[in-house]
Amino acid sequence: MEASGSETRVELLYKGCEAFWRDVKYAVMARNYRFVKELSAELRKAGEEASLLHDPLPLYRWLSHVKRIEADPVTNSALRNTAYHLLGYWKRDLSVEERQRLSDRVMTDATSVLSELKARLKEIENAYLETSYIWTDEPWDRAVFMSSGRQWCLQIEGEGECGGGGGVKAEVKVNVKIQVAPMD
Repeated sequence: MEASGSETRVELLYKGCEAFWRDVKYAVMARNYRFVKELSAELRKAGEEASLLHDPLPLYRWLSHVKRIEADPVTNSALRNTAYHLLGYWKRDLSVEERQRLSDRVMTDATSVLSELKARLKEIENAYLETSYIWTDEPWDRAVFMSSGRQWCLQIEGEGECGGGGGVKAEVKVNVKIQVAPMD
């Protein structure tokens, strides 16, 4: 990972982690809403520790935690909560009747509501949502972000088992690469 200008390696990794969090937050929410608050707080703390220690290890631990959660199943109640939450992004773009129709359908078929919202992404032009892993079954393995006028890509490779016996999760080792990404 090469740092740009006055940014340190740790600062660049933190920005990559923030972009990764932007992209995985709603996919995490679809597993368990509690994880959203937990991981948000953990990211801030890991960033502060990494900066203070000039050591990326706290950020690697945070990434490892996120990668463990990726292996958790999506639950119906968490998926409904996520769909309701995402529906809020369209509140100004949908008629009252349309919002009510989708809101009612969340209880019986949250997956189809998410599919419809994905198809409507262009209507709200929200780059924050467009890169979310909630819309795809792809592995959570990258995030693109801007820093110092350059586009960067955080790439994550997980190693090790994500599941363990009795609900205990093994640590996931992450290999991280940050590089300048070509502009699209």
